[in-house]
Amino acid sequence: MSRVNRFRKASIEAVADAPLRGNLTRAAGHFRANHEKGFGALTEAEADAYRRRIRRARRNSLAKLPELLEQLEAKVTELGGQVHWAADAAEARETIGRLCRERGARTVVKGKSMITEEIALNPHLEQLGMTVWETDLGEYIVQLGGEAPSHILAPAIHLSREQVSTLFAQKLGRTSDSPEELTRMAREVLREQFLAADVCVTGANMAVAETGTVVLLENEGNIRMGTTCAGLHIAIMSIEKVAETWEDAAAVLQMLPRSATGQGLSTYVSAITGARREGERDGAADFHLVILDNGRSRLMADPVLRDALACVRCGSCLNVCPVYQTVGGFTYGWVYSGPIGQLLTPLIGPEGRGDDLPFACTLCGACAETCPVGIDHPKLFLELRRQLAGE
Repeated sequence: MSRVNRFRKASIEAVADAPLRGNLTRAAGHFRANHEKGFGALTEAEADAYRRRIRRARRNSLAKLPELLEQLEAKVTELGGQVHWAADAAEARETIGRLCRERGARTVVKGKSMITEEIALNPHLEQLGMTVWETDLGEYIVQLGGEAPSHILAPAIHLSREQVSTLFAQKLGRTSDSPEELTRMAREVLREQFLAADVCVTGANMAVAETGTVVLLENEGNIRMGTTCAGLHIAIMSIEKVAETWEDAAAVLQMLPRSATGQGLSTYVSAITGARREGERDGAADFHLVILDNGRSRLMADPVLRDALACVRCGSCLNVCPVYQTVGGFTYGWVYSGPIGQLLTPLIGPEGRGDDLPFACTLCGACAETCPVGIDHPKLFLELRRQLAGE
């Protein structure tokens, strides 16, 4: 079987799914309109300045990665947190599972996190006898449906309101045609889980080395509530998500929400610096940070392809990609989809998976044009094609 046949087979099935095509078309239009509105609020000079700042910040982090990670570990430890290093997904799962068992955890609430999808955390915790609740609305919906997220930013983008209503009727015994009412139903169910939670697990949009701060962005308040209600907060981040200073972190904060949802700033920005200290009312009493490699150190050694690690997971490349907008996220076969998934899956994914993906691209360049950190996806695709072809 040629490299493109696997992706082609899944694509043919996706293209024949008329409801999926309609959902993707509506969602793409919504994302593009928000993106244009967000950047329309800036002058061209301001937008260019923001891009230069975030690109400088991300390349600075990659250039100084080992020393920044050591600095981050020292600061988190100094502030009463504990740092754990995980070489691969299995070690990360084992570490988080052990921390939950030591806590006697029965109920675990999670914030939206692609990195926990990458390490397949939920099935592992469930095998250990724990009940795991996704608390982001989109993640909760796909969890109810027994599916994985189909978009980095919007996990349930492949589902219509009517499909969500049917799912709620099947799983919750309640339904509505109103998005607001469906949201209220989910909130009622999840509120009980927040209050019962023993552990909260989150990802990390970034971590600031100079202060040991983990930064989390969201629009629903579920992460803020989870990290406050649970006695133990476990954050997991991949090694490239570190920023040297708060100035570098601010550069990311200025561009990530705008590129993702068109917002000048996410509704909630949580800056968690160690465990809750005496006299403080917010935050978990115990804080652990798991830092995951999972093939990224190997990728860092490649002078060309390492630039894929500059990604901040805004999802804007998916929202302009003609391939993604036609076939959706499940076609890509792993956690990450769209242009960034076509790079990351063959580079850090399970061995042998995704070797066809770099060949499933039109090289139109829309992804590179929209990327806030300036990743030249087509250039990296061509290099990866060369390497996979054994040239």
